[in-house]
Amino acid sequence: MLKDLIEQFKVIMPCGVPDLGVPVLAPFELEHTAFDFEQKGLLYLDAEINNLLVDDLNKFDVVNVDLKLLQMQLDFSFYFESVKTTGNYKAKGSAIGFIPFNRGGKFAFNFNGLTLDGTIKVQIDGDKLSVKDFKLKPTVKSVNSKFEGIFFLPLNTFIFNKIVEAAVPSFLRDNKEQVASYLEDMIKPQVNEMLQDYSLEDLMDLIGNSNGSVLPESC
Repeated sequence: MLKDLIEQFKVIMPCGVPDLGVPVLAPFELEHTAFDFEQKGLLYLDAEINNLLVDDLNKFDVVNVDLKLLQMQLDFSFYFESVKTTGNYKAKGSAIGFIPFNRGGKFAFNFNGLTLDGTIKVQIDGDKLSVKDFKLKPTVKSVNSKFEGIFFLPLNTFIFNKIVEAAVPSFLRDNKEQVASYLEDMIKPQVNEMLQDYSLEDLMDLIGNSNGSVLPESC
């Protein structure tokens, strides 16, 4: 049943679910986010991303879903062949430990062979449902990086993008808890804010009942 619901959700991600307050997710748009990134000896940057557009989030395979009713927990694993992102960046830092930069411009970034392993644990308080824990641990096979104008010399910018392509897969592999914490801080508050508008009974009625599911069959 869960797999069928996920497959149905994938179909309508391009239009969102207004009745549940779920925005359009394919493509997903985010006005602003900021983060630090460090792979010692290779790359350090303090960056912000604006006008972020993430495409192909609805093109994934369900590797596994495991619902643990007594623990009120859902474990899942999704696989994306490719996820494409574009936007504008501002970044300062250093490459290879000693080449400084402080620039901004456009970028394009692709995640190839992205796996998302996650756990969602919920709790009930009165007639309200909320997310207690949200852990999402991404790993990738490779990335394509195209940050424009990070250095004045095109060759240096080319080298920088190659450094990024080498650093990101190992960073995600070696810093799973740090990445999971960042994603939880970004996503969980928004989900819980949405859930505050609904009672548990409302959610049960919305998700699916004898009158049919709230999820449309298509956009």
